[in-house]
Amino acid sequence: NMFTSFKFVYPAVGSFDDGSDSYVKLVVENVGSTIILVDNIQVFVFSDPISSSRSQSSTIPQSSTIVEPRVSESDDVLVAVVVSVVLVILLIVVVVVIVRRGRNSRPKVVNIDVIVADKVSSGFSRQDHPLAHEGFNKGYCLKIEGDKDYIPGMELHLQRNVKYRFRLHNVPKDFPFYITSSDIGSSNGMGEYTNGVNHSPGVANDVVSFVPGSTAPTLLYYQCTHQK
Repeated sequence: NMFTSFKFVYPAVGSFDDGSDSYVKLVVENVGSTIILVDNIQVFVFSDPISSSRSQSSTIPQSSTIVEPRVSESDDVLVAVVVSVVLVILLIVVVVVIVRRGRNSRPKVVNIDVIVADKVSSGFSRQDHPLAHEGFNKGYCLKIEGDKDYIPGMELHLQRNVKYRFRLHNVPKDFPFYITSSDIGSSNGMGEYTNGVNHSPGVANDVVSFVPGSTAPTLLYYQCTHQK
């Protein structure tokens, strides 16, 4: 602070009487004091001019003030570089966290294969459809990706915010697949549920997707828009 508060009038280079150390003597215009830099490490400020005696000049009075050397420009640059690197690292961490959260927020995907088969056990399944003796004699058989066998009239337990893809396989055009709140179905799509549903009703090799949202009913049905 003292370097910026006072104006140096003139410098003088000299040495102590025994010649062991050198010093730079500066006179401060405002206070008429003497500043000594010994080996460019410490700065001593005295209230009166420096004496030629080594013992006097090397002794710091009780009223003396030690002024720390100023930070060099190279140190300032180093600090700025370090701060910049830290900020860049923090920015990278923030971006990575945001990207990971974005990935986690995407709905998981579950693929379900759908075919139409006789409700009574056939080559596609070893068991009968739950409604084998009600309604039309054919119904949907489902198989979750990774499973071995199709299950007629399979009961599904869905999770909210998970994407379910019903992949139809050669579903007849008179047997359109759709999602409904009706336990009967048919009647040209009675009670069709459309929130979060895409490409419904589906036939042939269509893919009907469904993402149950927070407002989705706790009970829904997959049905045919034409047959019961």
